[in-house]
Amino acid sequence: MFVENIIASPGIWTRHTGVPETEGSIALLPSTSGHQETGGSVLAALQGEIFESFNMAQLWKLPVVFVCENNNYGMGTSTWRSSSNTKNYTRGDYLPGIWVDGQDVLAVRSATEFAIGYAQQCGPLVLELCTYRYAGHSMSDPGTNYRSREEVQEVRRRQDAIQRFRKLCLEQKLLPEKELLAIELDVRREMVLAVKAAKGDAELPLSHLWSDVYAEKEILGKLRGVLGQDLSHVRTTKGRRQEHKSSAYDRATNYAAQ
Repeated sequence: MFVENIIASPGIWTRHTGVPETEGSIALLPSTSGHQETGGSVLAALQGEIFESFNMAQLWKLPVVFVCENNNYGMGTSTWRSSSNTKNYTRGDYLPGIWVDGQDVLAVRSATEFAIGYAQQCGPLVLELCTYRYAGHSMSDPGTNYRSREEVQEVRRRQDAIQRFRKLCLEQKLLPEKELLAIELDVRREMVLAVKAAKGDAELPLSHLWSDVYAEKEILGKLRGVLGQDLSHVRTTKGRRQEHKSSAYDRATNYAAQ
């Protein structure tokens, strides 16, 4: 995942290349391009590569934020059954760590802003976002074999992140009820259109496998590391840089954070 000034790797790939790959990109980029980037790696907390990456990041003082999105369940096993240490923010050992209420929009925003600033000035740290997974791990997982429906309903009723932020907006008069309803309708409309487009679109051509691999024009051309095929990069989008449009959510979070 690449956005402006951020390099990030997803969690499910972490055991293979995600965290080390992000580290390598962060370590090499300043010396090769002069750009100051911040890396974000969503980690799987019990895998060996993580601790090797912690060590190298600390040695090189890399601007990396290691994010543990702790939804309390690894596939179908709860963290307190699979881990002797459930305080994932302490796993960095010699890296500082922060525990954050992942169901609190403003807490996550504030902690993320602090973590990026700290990483850029001082080096790596661990950010544990304690959240909850309502659904199962996959389509084949109903999510009720290892926990009760009552547990899920109780968390949704008391700790749902969207509802908590909605309540805050109303109590602090950040947004009127009418504007909140308009946001909800926009989101639902966007979801309906996205599902409709996904179901109605034709199957992508084979060339899509080597389309939009690189973000920058300077490195377009032949795809690197491809064996047995002579493939050239195909550009179908305008690139990663997009203008950000202000929304009611942005206004509310900015006001609430002040």
